[in-house]
Amino acid sequence: MKSVVRHIQQLGPSLMRRGLLAILLVFVSHLSYACVAGVTISSAPSGNNLLRYTFTNTSTYGVTLTASDSNHSMIYYGDSAPRPIGKTGAVLHHTYLTTGPKYVMLISDIDSSGTIICKDTAYDTIYVSYPPCGFILTDSVETGRTVFFRANCPAGTTGLSYTWNFGDGHIVTGGNTITHTYVHDSLYNVSVYDTSGSGCSYNNSISLNIKTGNIISGSIFKDTIYMPTLAYYKIWLVQYDSITHIISAIDSTADTGTAVTPYHFNNVVSGQYLVKAAITNSTTGTGFIPTYGSSSTSWSTASVITYDSSGGMLGGQNIYMQHGLDTGTGPGFIGGDVRYGAGKGTAIGDPVVGLLMMLRDVNNNLIEYTYTDVLGNYSFTNLPLGRYGVYPEAIGYTIVAAGGIVISPIVANVANVNFIETSTAILPKPLNVNKINNTHVLEVFPNPASRKVNIAWDDNMHGIATIAVINTIGQKVYTTQIEQNGSGITAIDISELQPDIYFINIDSGDMSYKTKLMIQK
Repeated sequence: MKSVVRHIQQLGPSLMRRGLLAILLVFVSHLSYACVAGVTISSAPSGNNLLRYTFTNTSTYGVTLTASDSNHSMIYYGDSAPRPIGKTGAVLHHTYLTTGPKYVMLISDIDSSGTIICKDTAYDTIYVSYPPCGFILTDSVETGRTVFFRANCPAGTTGLSYTWNFGDGHIVTGGNTITHTYVHDSLYNVSVYDTSGSGCSYNNSISLNIKTGNIISGSIFKDTIYMPTLAYYKIWLVQYDSITHIISAIDSTADTGTAVTPYHFNNVVSGQYLVKAAITNSTTGTGFIPTYGSSSTSWSTASVITYDSSGGMLGGQNIYMQHGLDTGTGPGFIGGDVRYGAGKGTAIGDPVVGLLMMLRDVNNNLIEYTYTDVLGNYSFTNLPLGRYGVYPEAIGYTIVAAGGIVISPIVANVANVNFIETSTAILPKPLNVNKINNTHVLEVFPNPASRKVNIAWDDNMHGIATIAVINTIGQKVYTTQIEQNGSGITAIDISELQPDIYFINIDSGDMSYKTKLMIQK
């Protein structure tokens, strides 16, 4: 500050007064902001989510924020990734998976035109515990339309009494376990209330789809942190032949739910099956992806259900919905298309529409997913730098992923990760016949390659050709020269190269050619 004042003094008294006034105005303006981070936390159980808590941002800033001010608040629950919580008064709900102490932290700041003016952090340690009167409501169909219900109180509170409303007009008072027989197949909303009169007050409900006959049943579980809070499910029963690996969906149903949603299939004959669930109001991105029982995103690794119809009902076939990871954003783009190949009874080259495409990282973690559009195209955008793989998924197909896709500062846009769908498989499309110019044609195969890649020349190729393999950061990792006199095949040994995406450059006196080369081991 002293050096600034001395500089202004040199400009004369009038300028000095105006300069000091401007500095003081800025200084006072910034002092008027007073970030005080704050958060209130309260238990807010809902349904079977007994460890659900509410977090309210109570931060203050000393002044009313102007249009040029931006407030950022981030909350750390003590058991998961941080979540933005918004400005003062904003509310978030979070359901913990375990009880015990949780270290909660909220960071709040104000920046003006990109400059942080003030910042503060609030800390709190909460002890997550089950509410004394909260109970988890479960059901299982015993035989036919007879259902066994249980209201389990994890806190261990005793002496509670319950009023049960079975949704069919029957209301009874009893203990925490009860059996009820329905007269008709239907969808029932079952409610139960604590009526002990001891100061406790809690209620819960569950949707129950009663279906008679040979039954396969279970529940769908999802993490309540991720949207949507209320999920609309479609569930499939898929017949599976472990010898031929031929599978087909034979039945489907629909339901809605939050954290736990029961499902049933009736009139099931003996055999082997898979079950699959998809959330229809969460269709792309890092949300919930279609999942096979118990927790697989691919039919080929799903849990197989062996069902004997003489046993009546087979319960406990649960599905744990998988979701993508939020890895942040970056400059990367990965895209391509999926086209029909030979053997599909469809015109070769026609787009494959509505195919599930998954993006995974180098550790095989699911990042996000999307579907091919009406032109067969798909894309993943705003990706951080790193190594990825694209995995198509469809019932009954052998799947070959396109791995080793690298997003780097030099190559951030990978736009030709294409696939073909045959009658039995979905696999990366080879980069085969390529026109170099109007007179020369060559073929690079196989692509993806493993230990060796071939270059097939046409009759018009003559002279010295330089062949180079270049990695994604521009380094030449292989180079050779050959003299080519007409058609022939040149084999390149790539066994020393690591799995990755490369570029193969071919230069001679009258042509220059470059194409992508994918190496998989």
